Amino acid sequence: MAKLTGLSNLKDIVSDIINDMENKFTLSIKQIKLEYNKNIVEEKVRLLKLIAHEENLNFDKLKLKYLKPKEIKLLTKTINDENNLEILDKIVIDNKDYYYDRINNLLYNTESNLIGSLDINKEIIFK
Repeated sequence: MAKLTGLSNLKDIVSDIINDMENKFTLSIKQIKLEYNKNIVEEKVRLLKLIAHEENLNFDKLKLKYLKPKEIKLLTKTINDENNLEILDKIVIDNKDYYYDRINNLLYNTESNLIGSLDINKEIIFK
């Protein structure tokens, strides 16, 4: 009995569709996993910032102690990927211009020298 060419073509078409779907599923799963890990890292950072603020601890030391290097790299990549993120805010205190780093809660003068941080009441804690 001879092979049916239509059946052979149908087999190739179905095989291509299945491979394409598998590739799309794999890509979607990778994206979901990356987003999930990003959300976990962001939540860890939020909790570390809250703990650092409430207990008057250094956030950077907590970050290095409790986050894995991979998580810190993911956090840095996430911050760099956000194009519209302004890292420094310009603020005026006692008629002097300062630049405030919202991420690390640090305060810089106009010469880019670290001068301290801000507490809850927006008062400068000099270093």
